[in-house]
Amino acid sequence: MSADGDAESYKLNISRLTIDKLGVRLYDRASAVVAELIANSHDADATHVTVSLPMGTQLDKPDNDGQPWDIIVEDDGHGMSPEEAQLLFLDVGGDRRTRSVNGPRSPRFNRPVMGRKGIGKLAPFGICRQIEIVSAGGELVDGQYQVSHFVMDYGEIIRDEPGAAPVTSGDLDRTWRETSGTRVTLRQFLPKRVPPAEVFLRQLARIFRGTTDFEIAVLNLREPLFGAQPLPPFEIEVDEQTRILLDDRPVPCGDRELPVTGWVAKAKSAYKNDEDAGVRIYARNKIVATTRDFEQSSGYSGEFVVRSYLVGEVVADWLDVDGHDDLIRTDRQDILWNSEEGEALKLYGQQLVKQVALSAIPVHEQSMATRVLERSGVESRARNTFGDDELVDSAVELTKMLGRSVSEEKLKDSEYLERLVQFVLSVAPHHLLVESFADLAQLTSGNSDALGRLVELFRRTEVAALASYAQVARGRVEAISSLEAALARDRSEPVDELSLQKILRSAPWLINPEWEVVSDNQTLRTFADRYAELVQERWPSDLDLPAEDFRRRPDFIMMETSGQLHCIEIKRPHAGLGRDDFTRFYHYITVFASMREQEQALTGHWARGCMFHLIVDKIDLADNMQADLLRRYIDDGTVVHTTWNDLLAKTRRSNADFLQARQASLQVASESGPPDGESA
Repeated sequence: MSADGDAESYKLNISRLTIDKLGVRLYDRASAVVAELIANSHDADATHVTVSLPMGTQLDKPDNDGQPWDIIVEDDGHGMSPEEAQLLFLDVGGDRRTRSVNGPRSPRFNRPVMGRKGIGKLAPFGICRQIEIVSAGGELVDGQYQVSHFVMDYGEIIRDEPGAAPVTSGDLDRTWRETSGTRVTLRQFLPKRVPPAEVFLRQLARIFRGTTDFEIAVLNLREPLFGAQPLPPFEIEVDEQTRILLDDRPVPCGDRELPVTGWVAKAKSAYKNDEDAGVRIYARNKIVATTRDFEQSSGYSGEFVVRSYLVGEVVADWLDVDGHDDLIRTDRQDILWNSEEGEALKLYGQQLVKQVALSAIPVHEQSMATRVLERSGVESRARNTFGDDELVDSAVELTKMLGRSVSEEKLKDSEYLERLVQFVLSVAPHHLLVESFADLAQLTSGNSDALGRLVELFRRTEVAALASYAQVARGRVEAISSLEAALARDRSEPVDELSLQKILRSAPWLINPEWEVVSDNQTLRTFADRYAELVQERWPSDLDLPAEDFRRRPDFIMMETSGQLHCIEIKRPHAGLGRDDFTRFYHYITVFASMREQEQALTGHWARGCMFHLIVDKIDLADNMQADLLRRYIDDGTVVHTTWNDLLAKTRRSNADFLQARQASLQVASESGPPDGESA
C-alpha cells in the first residue's frame, strides 16, 4: 500500500485497447522487450543497467522450487519521483522530445534520447501480464530521493471501461532512499521462451551499438553464482577484401547528401542464425531496421554469394531527427522505405550490394576451395594412393577447381565429399597427363632447355599413366572383393538386394564391361526419357502405355554400343525366383516389346530390341504355366539366366591379370615380413 494514504493514486491515461495493440501485438520476444526497457534506462542517464532473467527457459513454467520466474531490469539513472512517474511515465503516447519537461536530450549527459512515442513502456505486455516499477528520483532532499512504486496489471488495465486505467501503488511508494535509479520487474508470463544464453546475448547485442558511457550487464538467473556479465559486442567475421567503409560515402538524396557511417561486407561463412543476417541500420545507437539486400532485384553478378553472406552496419542518425518527420515505424523495427529518404537509402544500398557481390565472387570461391580441401582430406588420401608429389599436386589442384563451386550445404555432406574425393583420385592421373602434353606443346617454340624438359615430361607422363592404370586395377580388385564377400555370407545372414545393387551400381562392369548403364532402380518413365536423349529423338512423349507400367523399376537397364538393350533383374544369393518375381519380370518383357514396336514405327531405332537377364541362384516357380513360359524365353534367347557364382567366375576370368598382380603383391609382402620394429 501507499506510504502516504492521502496521496493521489496513480492513473494510466490511455485508451484501454491501445495497450493491447501497442504492447502485445508489437513485442513478442524477450530480447525485444528487454531492449525497450534498456532504452528507457539509457534515456534516464543511467551509466549501468543490469538485466536478470533465466536463459534457455520457458517463462510460464516455474523453477525447480516451484517458484515463478521474474525478469528484472535495474539501472542507476535519474529515476522518477511519484509526480514525475505520473506526468512522464504514465501518460502514454505523447512525444517526449517535444515536451518542455524532459525534451529531446537527457538532463545529465545530454544524450540524444532513443525513445520518442512513449509506447516502449508497454512492450512487456507482449510477454507478461504484470509490470512492477520501483523508481527513486526527483530533487535530492536531505540526501535522499523520493520513491515511486506501482504495479500495472494487464487484466485490470485492458478492461474496456471509460476513464483512466487503474494502477496499484506499492508498499515502497513515497518512501525515500539515498540513490536514484529504477527497477522494473516483469511477472505472470505468457508461454514465451528465453533462448539459450548465446542466442539471447546476440539478439540483445545487435540492438545496441556500443557506447562509451553506458554499460549493459546480464545475469543468468539459472547460474546466479557467475554474477552479471557485460554484454559482449556484436561481431561477425568478414572477408576484409570485401569490406566497404561508408564514412566518406554519403547517401545522395535530391540536392542533399545524407551522412552515414559504418560498413558492409561479405561474411566469412553463411548466416548461421537470424541475428547474423543482413545489414543492420542504426539511429541514435539503436537498431531501427535490418535488410538482407535493400530489396535488390535478382540477376546481378555474385547474387548467389551475397544472398547468404551480406552483412554490415549503417549508422544514419538522420532517420530519427528531432523536429522532423519520424522515418521509423511505430514498433521501431523498420524504417519507412517509401519516404524520400528511405528511397534514397534503398538505391544507395542496392549499389553497395552489387559492389560487395562483385568483390565477393573470387574471395568466396577461394574460401570454398580451401575449405573443401581441408574437409575432404584429399591431400593425405592422394599421398597414400599415389606416393608421388606431382600426382598429389594434381589431385589438390583438381579439388580446388571443383571446390570453388561447392555450396555450404554440400560442404557439410560427408557422402558428397567422399564422392568428390573418389572422383579426384580417379581423374588426377589423367589431369597430370593433360598438363604434361600442354607443356610438351610449348616446347615446340624453341626453348633452349627443351631436351632436359622433355626428359622430365616423359618421366611425368609415365608416372601418371602408371597411376591411372593402378587406379583402374585397384577399383577392379576392390569391386570383385566386395562381391566375393557378399556372396560368401551364409544363409543365416544373407546379403540383401540393396547391398548387391550398390556394388553393381558402383561397378556395372561386373555384369559386362562393354555395356553402358542407362538407368538403375529407376522407373521405366525415367528410362524412356533417358533413352530418348541417347537416340536424340522425342518418341517417349508419344508412347501409349499404362501409367502403372511406367512406374515399375527394373534393377538395371544397360545398352551396348550396337544399340542392344539389356534389362537386368537380380535376386539375393540363395533365394529363388518366385511367382510374384516372375509376374514383375514378365511385365518388363511385355512393356519393352510394346515400347520397341511403337518406337520403331516412329523413328526406326532399337532395331536389335532388348534382352532380359535374371541373376538368380534358382528358379522356384510352382506355377507350371509360368515355368513353361520362362523356359521358352530362355530357349529362344529372350532371357538369359545366370547364377551369382557364374557371374563371379566370369568376372574373375576377365580380370585375371589384375587379380594375379594383387596376389603376387600380397605374396611379396608376406615373404618380406613386417616392418622393422614390429612383431609378426
